[in-house]
Amino acid sequence: MLRQFKRKLATYPIINYDQLWSQLIDAEVVIFDIFNTLLKSSIPNKPSMFMLIANIWQRENQLELKNFVKLRLNAESKAHKKYGNKTTLANIYEFLSVPKSVMEVEIYITHELNQANAPMQMLYQALKRIGKRLIVIADTNIDKQVVAQLLAQNGYSDYEKLYVANEYGSSKKNSLLFERILKELNIKPNKVLHVGDEWQADYFASLGAHIKCFKIPRVSINSLQPLIANDAILNTIQLFSNNMLDKYEFDSYQEFGYSAFGPVILGFSQWIDANVASDYRIFFFARDGYILQEAYQKLYPNQVTDYLYVSRRALQVPLLKNSLNIEDVLNYINLPREFTASQFLKACGIDKIRMKDSQSKVKYTKDITSLSWLNALYQEYKIEIITNAQLEFDYLKEYLLKIGFTDKVAVVDIGWHGNKQRALEKFCQLADIPVIIKGYYFGVAKTAKRDQVTSYGFWFDQVKNQNQNNLARPINGILEFLFSAKHGTTIRYDKSNGQVQPILAPYEFEGNHDLIVQGQLLKTIRQAALQFVVDFTDSKLNPIIQLAPKSAMKLFELNVFKPSNDFMRRFGHFVFIDRNVKYLVTPRSNWYYCFHPGQFKRDFLLSRWAIGFLKRIFKLPINYFNIYALLMKYFDKMHY
Repeated sequence: MLRQFKRKLATYPIINYDQLWSQLIDAEVVIFDIFNTLLKSSIPNKPSMFMLIANIWQRENQLELKNFVKLRLNAESKAHKKYGNKTTLANIYEFLSVPKSVMEVEIYITHELNQANAPMQMLYQALKRIGKRLIVIADTNIDKQVVAQLLAQNGYSDYEKLYVANEYGSSKKNSLLFERILKELNIKPNKVLHVGDEWQADYFASLGAHIKCFKIPRVSINSLQPLIANDAILNTIQLFSNNMLDKYEFDSYQEFGYSAFGPVILGFSQWIDANVASDYRIFFFARDGYILQEAYQKLYPNQVTDYLYVSRRALQVPLLKNSLNIEDVLNYINLPREFTASQFLKACGIDKIRMKDSQSKVKYTKDITSLSWLNALYQEYKIEIITNAQLEFDYLKEYLLKIGFTDKVAVVDIGWHGNKQRALEKFCQLADIPVIIKGYYFGVAKTAKRDQVTSYGFWFDQVKNQNQNNLARPINGILEFLFSAKHGTTIRYDKSNGQVQPILAPYEFEGNHDLIVQGQLLKTIRQAALQFVVDFTDSKLNPIIQLAPKSAMKLFELNVFKPSNDFMRRFGHFVFIDRNVKYLVTPRSNWYYCFHPGQFKRDFLLSRWAIGFLKRIFKLPINYFNIYALLMKYFDKMHY
């Protein structure tokens, strides 16, 4: 309750810029507060700042700063008791037994984690142009010279005078500094307007000197995401994001893209850069790697990467060029649990065969009961399958050699089972292409352990840690929807004018009106996420902040694992297009499932966003991931 009250107080009042401009014009002299007025900090509070200082210093020096947050707070208290309002940062560090470089990190952080408050900067520049007298003041332990540098690097210049409270042994929390300004500059208080964010230090202190104050909120809430406690790095990213949103007029989809999905692709890009060896050439797999490559290139513009047009079908069909037994064929191709003869042949690369009605309706599985029938079907069309596979094999080999897929290669994709990497390694072995492949994935499922492909997971890695959950499985539709490219899947390769090129399927989000609208929404989400990466890249945070996977994923996880009703309304109606067009969340009524529990099982298992499916049914504020895990465990037992 107290936290909520403080947040309300910090965000009050909402700024009426027309009213503020009117008062600024009427005043002869304007006194601007600096911190959280002219400048916006990306640090929520002192403990978070001190935690960040410790993290950065420890990362750079490979040493531990034990209990630094507590010690730094105590040192400030002791310094104020000894030096009073004249306390400087150097005075505070007299009471800390830490290397001098720690104080240098704090000064650096203060410099780098303050950015110009865009709306205030526009007003400041406008006042400069009309010749208004401008005074700037700060109540801080930082030296005046450092404050002046901070203002200059953020575009604030040509003010009449800078006042830093500790220089005069006073504080903004009483009226003495404001009275001193009036006396030194010979200004009448009724000719002055003060603009600041603090109730005591700005509003009441200036009123005590009979100066009118325009109070602005210390924090303007632009983001819809909750502030995460006990994570200084993520808090910094969140405040940066919140401050930057002042520049944009985003809707709720774009805000999600900027504030929640943006940190995801940023953190993954940083992880790739930190983990891929410099002598490995990076290839991003189509299509899920499309936005990942865009984010990586924006963050690391000098790095050379490639985009590899591949799909499971385009890689698996060429492996059928030799005569195989039916078990090997089924291991190579990708099929649903139940499939028709037409689907089997299409997965083998033959999709223009007309089947008899009696044949086309028969459903097969990969179980032993279907093997003799499938083998007979394979034998019937084996010549066509092998002939087509040989042609596709040759074109794929030529394509890989043309783009330089040799030597040491890092492949990057969303994940999960390593099927594309496994098929590529098998293909390169058959094609005598000398290559060492390492896979870097958003997540690695335990099934990737098969055939021992070398892979690494960012969000989760069940091969390295079997106790981890497959976090992607209950939200797979949301993930693949967000990561999909703006082009169709790769079908195969063909030669035109002597050059091998990938042949792509039509883009899914074209055609009818609803799909076009959804495609546009998806585009705006991804553009907003990439804009976050651009803004971060151009900011002073870039060399400082390294987002750990847990921090990068936190806001995204809150939205998709614990979706609000509003999030459900916005994303539940989206469609996921795989073999069929399906809505992400389309449960039937609860009454229907009471009388048809078997249908509940089928709908639940087929849902591409199982968490959202359960939320739509139960509508309670409970942990749906745990419910999902229990149901999956129960259904798995039933299956066996």
